[in-house]
Amino acid sequence: MFNYEYYNDFIDNQYEDICGGKFLFREHVEARYIVQEQATYRGNLLIEALPPIKNAEKAFNFIKKFPMYSEEERCSSNECRIHAIFRLLDYLLPTASNLLTDEYLSIVIRNGYVNKKIGTPQYLKILRNASGNIFNSNNENNELITQCSVASNPSNGFLVMGSSGSGKTTGVNNALTQYPQVIRHIINYNGNKSLFTQIPWLRVDCSYDGKISGVCDNFFQEIDLLLGTNYSYQYGKTGTKVDKMIASMSFLALRYAIGVLIVDEIQHIRHTNNGESLLNFFVTLTNTIRIPIVYIGTYKTVKTILGEQYRQGRKAEGIGTVEYFRLKKTDSEWDLFIEFLWEYQWVKFKTPLTNEIKELMYKKTIGIIDRVNKLFMAVQLEAILSGQEKITLDLINKVADEKFKLTDAIIKAFESNDPEQISKYDDIKAPDMEIEEYLSRNKAAEKISEIYKSKMFKDNLNKQMIIDSIVITLYNTMQYDENLIKKVAVEVVNKIGFDKDISILVREVAKKILLEEVESKEQKNNQSNKKSNSKRARKKNNELLENFQEENKKDILEDISEGSSFYDL
Repeated sequence: MFNYEYYNDFIDNQYEDICGGKFLFREHVEARYIVQEQATYRGNLLIEALPPIKNAEKAFNFIKKFPMYSEEERCSSNECRIHAIFRLLDYLLPTASNLLTDEYLSIVIRNGYVNKKIGTPQYLKILRNASGNIFNSNNENNELITQCSVASNPSNGFLVMGSSGSGKTTGVNNALTQYPQVIRHIINYNGNKSLFTQIPWLRVDCSYDGKISGVCDNFFQEIDLLLGTNYSYQYGKTGTKVDKMIASMSFLALRYAIGVLIVDEIQHIRHTNNGESLLNFFVTLTNTIRIPIVYIGTYKTVKTILGEQYRQGRKAEGIGTVEYFRLKKTDSEWDLFIEFLWEYQWVKFKTPLTNEIKELMYKKTIGIIDRVNKLFMAVQLEAILSGQEKITLDLINKVADEKFKLTDAIIKAFESNDPEQISKYDDIKAPDMEIEEYLSRNKAAEKISEIYKSKMFKDNLNKQMIIDSIVITLYNTMQYDENLIKKVAVEVVNKIGFDKDISILVREVAKKILLEEVESKEQKNNQSNKKSNSKRARKKNNELLENFQEENKKDILEDISEGSSFYDL
């Protein structure tokens, strides 16, 4: 009969041993199934193979991206510090919008799978008796397709909107990293094994010219890149009619159980005469392929395009809308964002964050996250290259005025609050859309505030900074792999605590790495000398350990034990 095993031995998710549970783009994994709390999800392999549903705190910790940092790095060379500054490109302090994106994706992917099945005994029996499906010579790879209820309603997606640089695409991409893009199921039924390939999410860009054929071809190309197929040629050849393309997309959506389709850059619709046709196409697509669609675009697109047609607007909004706001000066999220960001200074003389600096940074960026990050980076680069080595109000003004001229017009338009000026830019949210902007995220914002104030968050942050310091110190002294040092550092800190003196922690991590290296050498030696006397082998390995530590690491360990940093070595 049909059976499979559940995974139980994990902390956060069943794939955590693969890249820490954060999947790379186009990564393939073998399915691992977990028990579901929701009754409607139980027994559905497409859902049971997904990582567990996260609460707000786990989602926050998964999404956040704090770059590696150590205070000692401010004493390193100009070249090293300049490279370190670019770590800030990955800095992400989750906002309420990030948590909503994560929650909505979790809902729409699973809800889209509720009425789709693979692997049930009834399903396999139907396929076994159907000509040309599985368990016959015509199907060389024994590949399955998805069973979908014809009575099921089309799944709702949602809309993500915001200004350029507000983090909407980044927010969606970060939430998607918790889902492997390809999951391979091996279905064993009465001794017959079959393969099913699941694609939990697929992302395409809206074609720049707004043509329907361009979107369809992007769809086929993405699957080709994922699976090494040739659907772009097979189904997307020049001259192929749109209705045939939609039928092909519907077939592929079922064959690979696509969980959600992400359509980015929908603002391209505005620059073409095909806008209404393309929107009608998306509605037809949702009804036909029966998967949720997530739209990503700018405010003006939403208001002038999606808002014009009730049908398109309703389909786009689906379960709701996630807005990526520019940070407001009076909002606690701005204070938290700039305060955390300000700690990452690589100039020699660290400047405390004053109210004057916060005011100026906001004035020069109007709270657009991407602009805040890049201005902070540019100011530090200028401070290092000029030899000033300190962030000042004058330096912030100078860099903003000289290096960020391209977006000055946007800032001035916003400051004017003139609808006519603002309407020139897709990236500015019009005043009449400000009224209820916080209503949909109040709950998430309150939860984030609780997370920031919790002892667990503060402890985890301190722990991460301690581990970063250990990694940076030992990487520069021992030249071991960064991932190896981090792995051992986490083990040591978890075992003896992060409240110990940093020199003690560094020494313990260094000793553990050395011992593990010698043990590895010992195992290799034992394998090649199985007939050697065990007493002589132990003596030889003990001598190897002593010689290795003496010859290779003596000076480093002595200096570390005395509390010296690697800059003194």
